[in-house]
Amino acid sequence: MSRIKKIIKSSLLKESILYGLTGVISKFAPLLVIPIYINVIGIEGFGVLDLYITIGMAVFIICEAQAVSGVMRSYYECKKSNTLKDLISSAIKIYLVTYVCLLILFLITFLLPLQISEIRFDYLLPILLAIFPRQLFALNTIILRMEHQAKQYVALSLLSVLLTAMLGIIFIYFYEPNVLSVLYGIALAQFALGVISTLYLKKLVSLSTPSNYLKEIVYYGVPIAISSLAGWLLASSGRLVIADKSSDFDLGVYSLSLKVAMVFMVLLQAFRTAWDPYCMRLFGENNSHLMFAKSLNVYWVFGSLIILLIYLLSPFLILLLGANEAALNRNLILLILFGYLWQGAINIIAVGNAWSRKTYVNSFGTIAGGGVSLCLSYMFVSELGVIAGGVGYLFGMIASFAIIYYLAQKNQYIPYNNYISILFFLISMGISFFVIN
Repeated sequence: MSRIKKIIKSSLLKESILYGLTGVISKFAPLLVIPIYINVIGIEGFGVLDLYITIGMAVFIICEAQAVSGVMRSYYECKKSNTLKDLISSAIKIYLVTYVCLLILFLITFLLPLQISEIRFDYLLPILLAIFPRQLFALNTIILRMEHQAKQYVALSLLSVLLTAMLGIIFIYFYEPNVLSVLYGIALAQFALGVISTLYLKKLVSLSTPSNYLKEIVYYGVPIAISSLAGWLLASSGRLVIADKSSDFDLGVYSLSLKVAMVFMVLLQAFRTAWDPYCMRLFGENNSHLMFAKSLNVYWVFGSLIILLIYLLSPFLILLLGANEAALNRNLILLILFGYLWQGAINIIAVGNAWSRKTYVNSFGTIAGGGVSLCLSYMFVSELGVIAGGVGYLFGMIASFAIIYYLAQKNQYIPYNNYISILFFLISMGISFFVIN
């Protein structure tokens, strides 16, 4: 009880509200643009657009190498020892190296007479140009969070939403009404945000400073990046399979279903934005094990209630996105929602690996989960269509949870209530068989 009072009296509650509102706006505002995109480029075009944005996310994960996680892990220690510039400079040097390597690889691939399935290089170009500005923006927002500059964080995040939405619309109406125009509009928004972030970061960076923290950032961040990339595969395998094996309309339906289910992830991410820095401070404190254990119990209950509400509202949400009833697939939305529920649970139980500085083991679970998701999606896509993506994602996420839970408990035991997790596993299995049959 005293721990809860301490949290309420701390800045965590205030920041949770600010970050929560920002997270909701940042995630929901782009949804308001979707009806415009669908009206201009159709559901099929939106599906293709969402596919390339997803590919861009994978490229960003590789180039960013989770340097922000390395910065976050050592931030307060470096601040105390007055070596913060070394830390941040090291992160930027990593960004420069990975980005130059990316551009060289793209140039070589573009010049060689290669054909990579349905991938269009003209769609990839604006995505690649925006990677380095996105890296700087990500680093800037992390520093604002670690410095508890919530108002500045909120302002920058809202500016990001506004620029991305406005430039995407401007390009699609005043340039050409196609997917490529939207991608260039988004790229220009990212470039502007990168310039703003540079102005903020220049006072914290000295590129001539010895990179004492390069190895530390790489060793801590790269395993997380591998895990993030595997998580991307887990979340995107259904979309990739549908893009390869089905129609553009089915791809659009799948993308819209993800957007409806994303409401749950918005609410979860809003709290995590404030929780991550606070979580780092909990490590090693008295009764912190019980704190983490109880948080999982509360999560299962509130998470399931939110899922039920989103599922009931899904017909209205689809219409709100500008699509007709033909784009509504409630069974798919339900499967994705339960997959998101397990993803949120993984974020909680993985704390044992972060505590013991063994975050690399998370990649074992996410890689296995990504493999399960990809295999199941391919196995059932001919028979189940878009539903196969939802089934693959849900079972992939459950497999990922099981492996990460086992490894995290070995690294740092936390007394979770296993019966509740088993109950939700049985519920997930029942829903899957009901949808398939």
